[in-house]
Amino acid sequence: MGKAVHWDLVHDYLTYKGVEITKGASQSIVHLTEELDRKFMNRPFYWHYRDATNQTGEPMTITLVKDQTDPLPAHAVVATSLHPTFKQLIDAAHKETRWFKAYETAGLASSHYAPLYPWMVIQGVLAIDPPGGPSYWREAALSLTTGRIKTGENLFDYHSLKGSLPDRHVTITPVIQYERAIQKTLSEIDALGKELFKNELSQMSGRKEKLNTLIQSLSEKADKREHDQLSGLYEEKIRLDYPVGGIIYSTES
Repeated sequence: MGKAVHWDLVHDYLTYKGVEITKGASQSIVHLTEELDRKFMNRPFYWHYRDATNQTGEPMTITLVKDQTDPLPAHAVVATSLHPTFKQLIDAAHKETRWFKAYETAGLASSHYAPLYPWMVIQGVLAIDPPGGPSYWREAALSLTTGRIKTGENLFDYHSLKGSLPDRHVTITPVIQYERAIQKTLSEIDALGKELFKNELSQMSGRKEKLNTLIQSLSEKADKREHDQLSGLYEEKIRLDYPVGGIIYSTES
């Protein structure tokens, strides 16, 4: 997942949690709520003392920094998955917004109601096992009325979506069942992953081929534990991390 997407995701999550943010291009001042301070800032003794003495606590103000700088501002949280607090924020954003429903707004040129068509959308980070390779933020969307599929990045203008049906809009009833749509969309993501990681998959297959003799000998000696461990070590697998899904009602069918 790209740094820019992580940056926006964390800001959207903090806004959703009611945090006061002064957002800048490369730094943002974030006045945490007590809930988020307790959850992310690792100050158990501070809050334990405040609770024990029945005193009101003072949540921290942190600075989100897009890139490492020298010197860093006080209480800086650098936008990288290597920073533990930023990684926790990313994980929380994904877990608490795992399923969504959103609506586009049509440019109404007449007095008629604008139709919005449902799309099943699944997003996530495509990665590969064994770990160590690149990762990619990708999404797939399937029209629940026509069956058309789109894959890629930023398939919809997410920042302009509404959380409720806009005035003078109507939703079109889905034709394709959700279960079938989910299966088909996940199949498309799997195919996308195989295309993205075709070089890595080829290299892994070559390494495993060289070890086939050893793996086979372990199997013949009935050393199942070692056989399974060695086989699993070079067993290529594409996975979807941080999956997020939902229904978007779009002006596009």
